[in-house]
Amino acid sequence: MKKIWFLCAMLVCFIFPNGVSAVEVDAFLNPQPVYQYENPADELFPKQTRGLSLPQTFWNIASSGAYTANLVEVGWQELYTNYYFQSSTDGVLFLDYSIRSVESGYSPKMMIRLYRVNGSVVSTYTTGNSPSAACIRITGLNYSNLYYFSFQAVRTGLSYKSVTGTAKVYY
Repeated sequence: MKKIWFLCAMLVCFIFPNGVSAVEVDAFLNPQPVYQYENPADELFPKQTRGLSLPQTFWNIASSGAYTANLVEVGWQELYTNYYFQSSTDGVLFLDYSIRSVESGYSPKMMIRLYRVNGSVVSTYTTGNSPSAACIRITGLNYSNLYYFSFQAVRTGLSYKSVTGTAKVYY
């Protein structure tokens, strides 16, 4: 046992012959970042395109183009677009969707609702059994109003079977 301790002591002397400098200790105790991000969350997490909360921000289709929502596991809770939209000056909005079942062996449907900014339902659309894709054309909208969409799985028997897919809003 004494030989092992002696060997360890010798190795420490060879590894640290001059001791540890104060600069190295300071750098160890107070590390400085090599670089900094202005906002690291922007790079680590993609922007949310839908959520469980009502939208708070306006998406200008005329200047920003079509809005695409990633519909990940749409189940019993309504998922909302994270933005409000304005219709075209002719009062038209389009919604293209494409969905499929999360679980194999099921073909659930999805309910799509268009709301006014005040929370009143403008229209409701139920998709076909998944996998399903279609383009919904909504007319007769008031250009001066703001609108948002929600997505919710339709109950199948005693439970909700989730769907996943995308939805694109444009005019």
